Amino acid sequence: MVLFLLCSSFYWGGCSLKIKLKFIILSIILLTIFLFPLFLHSQNQFEYKNQNDIELFIKADDPINITHNNNFSSHANGGGSGTSNDPWIIQNLVINANGKGTHGIFIKDTTDYFKIINCTIYNMDASKGGIILENVINGIIYNNTIENTDSEGVCLNRSSNNIISSNYIDDTEKSIYLNQSSHNNISNNHCYDAYFGIRLDYQSKDNAIINNFVNFSFNSLFLYDYCEYNLVFNNIFLKNSLYCIYIVNSDFNNLTQNIIYDMNGIEVHGITISNSNNITVNDNSISDCTGNGIYCMTSNNVSFNNNCIFDNDKKGFVISGNNCRCTNNLIYNNNEYGIIISSVSNNVNLTSNHIFNNSKNGLYFINSVNNTIMNNSIYDNLENGIEFQFQCNTSSINDNKIYNNTKNGILLAGYNNDVLNNEIFKNKENGIFVSGDANQISYNFIYNNSLFGIRVTGDFNYFSYNIIWRNFDNTEIKQKSDEGIGNIWLYNIIGDQSDTDGDGIIDFDEIMYYGTNPYLLDTDKDGLNDGLELIYGTNPLLADTDGDGYLDGVEIGRGTNPLNPLDNPYTREIGTIFLISIISAVIITLVALNFFLYRKVKKLELHKPKTGSVADTPSKKESPKTIKKDDDRKINNKMSPKGKK
Repeated sequence: MVLFLLCSSFYWGGCSLKIKLKFIILSIILLTIFLFPLFLHSQNQFEYKNQNDIELFIKADDPINITHNNNFSSHANGGGSGTSNDPWIIQNLVINANGKGTHGIFIKDTTDYFKIINCTIYNMDASKGGIILENVINGIIYNNTIENTDSEGVCLNRSSNNIISSNYIDDTEKSIYLNQSSHNNISNNHCYDAYFGIRLDYQSKDNAIINNFVNFSFNSLFLYDYCEYNLVFNNIFLKNSLYCIYIVNSDFNNLTQNIIYDMNGIEVHGITISNSNNITVNDNSISDCTGNGIYCMTSNNVSFNNNCIFDNDKKGFVISGNNCRCTNNLIYNNNEYGIIISSVSNNVNLTSNHIFNNSKNGLYFINSVNNTIMNNSIYDNLENGIEFQFQCNTSSINDNKIYNNTKNGILLAGYNNDVLNNEIFKNKENGIFVSGDANQISYNFIYNNSLFGIRVTGDFNYFSYNIIWRNFDNTEIKQKSDEGIGNIWLYNIIGDQSDTDGDGIIDFDEIMYYGTNPYLLDTDKDGLNDGLELIYGTNPLLADTDGDGYLDGVEIGRGTNPLNPLDNPYTREIGTIFLISIISAVIITLVALNFFLYRKVKKLELHKPKTGSVADTPSKKESPKTIKKDDDRKINNKMSPKGKK
């Protein structure tokens, strides 16, 4: 339309004044017709934008003051009878409390069941709150909007078994405040722009603070003075500027699965625990704090498990207390130390944590004793992996993997500490630097560090069974440096070409390839040394390679095959016994047969006739007396008269 008018003005430049005037009037009419719908649309937008404000202005309800169960009936605009199945309903009110000199809704000394639902309460006078419950039980405050007060948005004072849920609370001094109130549920609330997002004071116990969102406040969550056994679960705390979660003089609380992000004040810590014992901190994510991720001061028996703490401007953890435990935490990209244990902290246990890419030490101990550092992965930190300062004593550093740190893997300035079974490699200075006294360093695998595997300036330390190779320039003389007095070195493998046990396999190959013990001639104790096992093809880690019940050395000694379970001393003995049995049976059979045949032959010989007449052959064997009688008879017959011819 504007373009049309401009073009027309050029076209009508030579016309008379009367014609020009008509044209101008026509143009104004057309322009009005064109702009009128735009004006209506803008007006509609304005009316829509301010619809809620107009509605609030129209629905201005009076504040509510209930001091007894009997008062509910006159204020419960949604009905009810005060029972658990039929609670009083106060709903859909719009209360502008400005100039009223009272709280938006005040309920005191009641036991009836009630609900406050979908109310809007705003503009309270000085020191007046939005919804205040005092000595009240069985209340539900749900889905309300509370704004603009220098006092509490929702306050529970000496009140128990209430629910505060799904409320929007903005621009208050305390969004939600509990004092001496227990067994309440605070869930799904949105709290903005408060000095305290959620605060629990004196002896508020057993409350559940779940799924709340606290944003742009000075302090996110306070538990102060004897607030015990509270659960803080799955909340989001974002862009708060003084303290985030702060627990003071309050024991036995549980902080689990909370997200703490972008604390933007001057040195704001994610979680601060002060003079509070038996606290559980599990599965939280804490990042982008201007202070420390977790700051635990003079608190004992605190447990930190499975937390992710990263990108904080100071330390990941600061722990000052006794009997604290850190397990399975992920701690990285913090601008100072990963974890610092300080101020006479004793019996601290750090287990299975991943600590990496922090701008100073991964772990830093000051004035702490009897601590345990076990099974952690500590790497890519810009100073030492682990540092024990002076007076860090009688602690153990066991089974950790420490690598690729910019300085030393371990810097040990204390005394009477044990450093056992660690794998320490690829650190830019020494694997272990011992400046303290009387420490035991044993069974560590230390390799590929840029300076010495072990450097010692302290005295009377004990080094045994360590494997130290390929550090510095890979020469044996540069694997360790002992600048102290009275240090003892026993059974260490220094350099990768030595054969400590004399089994014919160099130590490097035993460890890296075969898994055998470079200190033992016969690792599996089967009677064959490790070198012979390789020659015979048996397993140097298995005493009975073929599983036939006989040690490999026994089989070799008896001439059987240690790789064939069917060929062993037993089977051979059985075979021999069986063969002997067969031979014996054959011999016995032959002897018996021979005896039988011998008797048969003899018997036949006795019955065989003599050479001559049959008459001369006696039919049976006769005794000498019979023969003699027969002879006498024959003689007498010849001499008798009858015997003559």
